[in-house]
Parts: sequence; C-alpha cells; structure tokens
Amino acid sequence: MCTNVVFNPAAAGYVEAADDLAAPPQWRRTAASWSGEHAGNGRLSMTTYLETPADLLVRVGQDLGTTDWMKITQQQVDLFADATGDHQWIHTDLARAAKGPFKSTIAHGYLTLGPTSVVIGQVLKIRVLTAALNYGLDRVRFPAPVPVGSQICAVVSLVRAQQKTPGVAAVFALTYEIDGQKCPACVADVIALYP
Repeated sequence: MCTNVVFNPAAAGYVEAADDLAAPPQWRRTAASWSGEHAGNGRLSMTTYLETPADLLVRVGQDLGTTDWMKITQQQVDLFADATGDHQWIHTDLARAAKGPFKSTIAHGYLTLGPTSVVIGQVLKIRVLTAALNYGLDRVRFPAPVPVGSQICAVVSLVRAQQKTPGVAAVFALTYEIDGQKCPACVADVIALYP
C-alpha cells in the first residue's frame, strides 16, 4: 500500500532523493523509476525524470507516473469551504451529511482538483527547469464523490506537447482515483507551460 499522506504540498516528495532531482543516474537514463509502493488500485507509484522540458516532446502518449496516496480530511474540507465560501452541508455538516445521499461529508470537487500542481511535480521531475506555469484546463469532470477520510492518488499521462515561442506547452491527463473504488473522483486535462 502507498504511504498515507495528508495533502500537504511540503510533503509531496515521493522518495527522499526525488525532490532535489538528484535521482540515481540510471533512473535518468531510463526516464522512469518505480518506488515499489502500490498506488492507484494496485498500481505502482512512479516518477519520470527528464533532463529538460524539450524531452516532453518525445513522451506524448506515455504514462508519466502515479502519486502516493493523499488522505482527504474534514479539516481540509472545512478550510477549503472557508477559503471559497462554499459551505454546502454535504461538505461541512457531519450530522446532516450522515443522513444524506453520500452517508458522510464529501470533498469539494475543486478541492480534489486542487493539488494538481503538486501532483504533476511529484510524478515529473525535470532537472533543467526555469519555471512551470499553470496555463489552464481543457476539460474537468468529477465522476464520483470523495468521502472525507478516503484516500486519493493521481495517475498522470502526457496527452500533447509542443514547442511554443515562450517554451514547451504540455497537456497532462490526470485521473484521480479513490482507494478501493473503480470510478475516478476526477478526470482533467491540465495545461502547463515550461518557459
């Protein structure tokens, strides 16, 4: 099983050496490494290591990685509700939600999508990188609710990459899976720009 990780950008490193991009040289040569931890309904967590953003141009259509588990807590949901003003009872009222359609409080859809930058940064390590900018979303759907207390992980693949004047524009397909469920919590096409 994946390590239980409460969503926290500071805790997003997937192996000790990964967050400084000093992955073992053999991983950089093969472009992908497997941590041996199970993620995503039996998947192995994985991180892809590249030298520069231009290396994305030859990776189109490939899976880039799967994150560690991230546990969704009521505290996160409540803080998100405070930050956005969305205090709908299905998210914040424990007693009412227990009698509601989901039998517990559920995470906001946008809270589920929220760690996207952390997710991409966990599965894709680029050694020579000036910056990574959020450019937008092409498509987002929330097929299944995420009950508070459950764990999610994200599977990331590269849909498109093209050289643009300011750098490389990449579209990543993200699928957020819920531990023990077949239906994903969120599917999204996320655009990043690497100047």
